Formats: sequence, C-alpha cells, structure tokens
Amino acid sequence: MKRDFKYYIALLFGAVTLFTACDEQKPDFFDGSANSVYFDYETASDLTNNINFAYFIMDDPDSVYINVKLKILGYLTKDTRKVALKIKPVDGHDLPQIDIPEVTFGPEEYEKSVPLLVWRPEEQNKEYKACLYIDSEEPGTISGGVEGLGEYYINVSEKYEKPAEWDPTSLFMNYLGEWSPQKHRFLVKLFNSDNYISDILAESDNWSILAECNTTSVRIMREGNGGEEIIDFPFRTDCVYDKPQYWSEAHDKYLGVYSDSVFAHVTKMLSITTANENEILGDQNSMVELNKEAVKIMMETYNRLFIEWGLGWPDYYKEAYIPMYSDIDYELVRPLFWSPESPDGGKYINTFYGEYSDEKYRFMIKTFIEKQEEAGNPFILLEMFPIKYNNSAQVIAWDNSVGGITKIREYQTLFRNAYNSAPAGTYGFTFP
Repeated sequence: MKRDFKYYIALLFGAVTLFTACDEQKPDFFDGSANSVYFDYETASDLTNNINFAYFIMDDPDSVYINVKLKILGYLTKDTRKVALKIKPVDGHDLPQIDIPEVTFGPEEYEKSVPLLVWRPEEQNKEYKACLYIDSEEPGTISGGVEGLGEYYINVSEKYEKPAEWDPTSLFMNYLGEWSPQKHRFLVKLFNSDNYISDILAESDNWSILAECNTTSVRIMREGNGGEEIIDFPFRTDCVYDKPQYWSEAHDKYLGVYSDSVFAHVTKMLSITTANENEILGDQNSMVELNKEAVKIMMETYNRLFIEWGLGWPDYYKEAYIPMYSDIDYELVRPLFWSPESPDGGKYINTFYGEYSDEKYRFMIKTFIEKQEEAGNPFILLEMFPIKYNNSAQVIAWDNSVGGITKIREYQTLFRNAYNSAPAGTYGFTFP
C-alpha cells in the first residue's frame, strides 16, 4: 500500500489530544503499522445514543436515521479502506432492527459520518439495545484502533410516561379520562403539539378547551378514529354531543328520555366510554338488563348522595335517575336512611313504614309505581322518603319542601291500604 507522508495538522493535533487523555498505550501515530479506525467521540457518554420513538409522534415514522462518526488512525493513503460495522446484543436485551450500510473510506479520506437506519421497535415500553462495533476479524477491512473507542451503543424504545399533571383530581382526568399511551398519541396529533398539556394549562379558560377537546374526541371516536384503535373518552354533563344513532324509544323508556345530561349520567353510572359505547348501548335487546343494572347503581348512588349532599331529594335525584317499572324484578339496595347505619338509626322511616325487609320494599315500590302510572306521573324512588340530612348538625330532619311528615303519612296510608286489600297471610311483613 502506498503511503502519503503529507499529513493534515488538524488530524495531528486531534490524535495527540486523544492519546494524552488516555492512560492506555495507543499506537504511535507515525508508526507505519498504524492503519485502523475508531468512533470519533470525546466522552464516554457520547458513545451512547438513546432513541425513543415516543418523541416522534407528529411525524410518526417507522424508522429514523442516526449518524455515527468514524475517524481513521494512521496515514492518509490513495487507496480505499473498508470498515466492517456490526451489532451485537447487550446484557440480554433484544436487538433493535438497524440497517448498516457498507462503510468505505476513499483516498485521503480520514473521517466520515455513517448514516444508520433505526426501525421502530415491535413492542412499546420495552428497551432494545445494540452494541455497534468494528469487526477487526473481517477479511479485507481495517481494525479498530483506540481502546475505549471501538464500541458505540444504541438504545431503542417507544416509551411513554404519564405526565405528572394528569393526576386523579386534575381537569385532564375529569374531561379526558385515564391516561394511556394511545390517548397521548391521539391528543398530540389533535392539538398538533407535543406540549399540549403545558399549552392547555397556560390558558386561563383551560376547562373550556378541555371540554371542546372532549366533544371533538367523542365525535372522532364515533366516526371510527380513522381506522385506528377506539380510545376511551368519558362523557360529560357539561358537554354537548350529537344524539347517537343507536338511541331508540327503548333507550328512552328504560334509561330515560334522551338529553345530554341523561346520556352523561347513564354512561357514568354504567362505566360507559367511547371505547365500549356501541357494545353496551348499541344492543337493543339488552335494555331491560341495562335498566336493572342501572337501577341498582341508582339506589347505591342515592345512599351516597344522601349523606354527601345534605339536601332534599329534589336537589340530587337527577344525578342518578333511572325509570323503574312494576313488571321488572329488581335487585334491591337497602336505603341508608332506613337502616341502623343511618344517623338516626332509621327511626324516622321505621315510625311510618316499620322494620325494613326486601319483600316490603319491593311491595312499596310496585305499589307506588302503579299509583304514579295510573295518575300519569313519573315514578321517583326517593319521593317515598321526604327527609333530608343536615351535614353540619349531622341529624336527619323532615324535608318540608316536599311535604315532610304530612307526605309520608299519605304514603303510609297508600301502602297500608294496598296491604290490607290482599288476603290475610299474603305477605310476611306488616305496616305500623
């Protein structure tokens, strides 16, 4: 091989600096036997490249290019020199897919940037690692020349991290539901910004932006999300949605006449989001079973709201209202205020209705439903219990705004008359 003793000063200074910074013995730059290559980086940290495809959502590429710098150690020549770059696994990690081109140094060429094509990993939240090295054993190639600069590490992943701002009590949780990588990717594209969270928080009316985002997201999911996975977004009482095509007269009957508020409350009670909306609500034949399930949740919700809200039933019954029918056998939930766990031990209700039993409660519901149907009035379960809870005093009192003690006496008479109209021994309970 012919050698050219003309040398670049910049190369000389670079090599001298590199050699003096290392404790190990390096090849003599002017040694005629020096003909090798190394990764041209100054620090150990520069020899690692971390590629996270989670940062490329806007372009959403299947692959990205990275450049790796190589430099010749030795004399310039008028010949071409080949370098064998290969990858090997690291610490048991799966190898990423990396396309490595043929690397050749031309005449008098001593440094170059090699483009490597790195592909998106097969699995999210998994790290793939590769060690890029110079194979000195490959015939017809030059070897690695500097200890510590013969390997370059490439870590590839698609890892998404839940933002700290997306906590359980945040507006993001309230309007957009649980965070997920798929939801994050969708929102980055929707807002056309990788920093959509900080962009939203910077606005004074961020709640309205999120409400609009919720409405738009629901529409896109209902339209099929462009063939992508349907993502779970909640339905909100303060958002306006188009009435879904599947909503029928059967839905109006068993879940409530459609309105944005009714729809939002029903979907919340039944844990329905955009991801399972069609599956649950789109089945016309499941309306009776959905009604039974929703009624049980309604009863549980009323027990909770009775204590939490400290108001009369007209102020909170719509939060969970579901129509009930006399010909449906419901699974009952004992009213909190008609139990020993009530702040008054249940005495207000016991005085007029007697001791609780499921049989008695079912009889009362059926009797009251039939009375309301006959009169053409809606049946509201809580109407049979005209009481309220005073949060500050922690006591139960009659709710005079809905008739209070006068009203419950009227209902007591209704139930007692219906009870007495049946043959003796028909029921296993009595009324005071």
